[in-house]
Amino acid sequence: MANTPKNPKELLARADVTSRARHGAAAVRDQVRGTAAQVKDKVAEGAAHAEEYRAVAQVEEKVTEAARRVRHGTPEPVRAAAGTVARTGGRHPRVLAAVATAAAALLACAALRRRRRDDGA
Repeated sequence: MANTPKNPKELLARADVTSRARHGAAAVRDQVRGTAAQVKDKVAEGAAHAEEYRAVAQVEEKVTEAARRVRHGTPEPVRAAAGTVARTGGRHPRVLAAVATAAAALLACAALRRRRRDDGA
């Protein structure tokens, strides 16, 4: 009974300390819950990025394999011409864009001619 408050002021002081401790504990609990939610969101976000990275890596592997097949199946003169065009395009990007546009137009014309010939026959 030595710890029993002797007057109302002591009783009020102890109740206030208990109340502040409960409020403090509730604040810490809320903070921990908020931090845990943020960590959970970050982990989910990281998992999404990892999945995206895996998909990109798979696509890159497929593109690399397709490029290897094309490179090995292309005759040497064509590879040499393509290398020259790539080097020129690196030095003069506008010229490369103009050449690419012209080549696309020529291919489109050839395709249209072939279609007309096939339709007329």
